[in-house]
Formats: sequence, structure tokens, C-alpha cells
Amino acid sequence: MGGTPRYPYPRDVWSPAGGWWPHPRAWRRNTAVAAFGLVLVLTPIFIYSERISERPEDAARQIPWRPWVKVRANSMTSETEPGQH
Repeated sequence: MGGTPRYPYPRDVWSPAGGWWPHPRAWRRNTAVAAFGLVLVLTPIFIYSERISERPEDAARQIPWRPWVKVRANSMTSETEPGQH
């Protein structure tokens, strides 16, 4: 009954994403391995980048994603406040 197949798509389809209905085996493990590989490769690159980076002057305020950056001691006080010399 019906005259047409249930899914009128080619039976054998190749694509990088896995075809019409992809069900890759062990996708969670593969994703975890890929994420671990990225962390393993990108961590030394980040560390090297931070080691060679230079700032012409200290930051005026704390940078949230860079807690190790030095902050100027007098950055929060104004030069015109009483008691300052």
C-alpha cells in the first residue's frame, strides 16, 4: 500500500557527516578524545603566549580572565585627593 517507500532517499549515501541518519559509534568517547587532544595541544601554546606577552604599563584595573596580571598600586586613587603627596 502507498506506492512509495517510507523514506524516498538513496539507500547508500556517503558524506563526511555520516549520511542521512548518522549514528556514529562511540561518539561520546570520540568527542572526549578530541576535546582532550585540543586541551593537550592548546595549553602549551597558551602558556608560551602568556610568557612572551609584554605590556607597556601595568593594568589600571584587574582583568577578570587574567588574574595574574599586575595592577598598579595607585590606580584607584585620584591624584587630587587630600592627603596625597
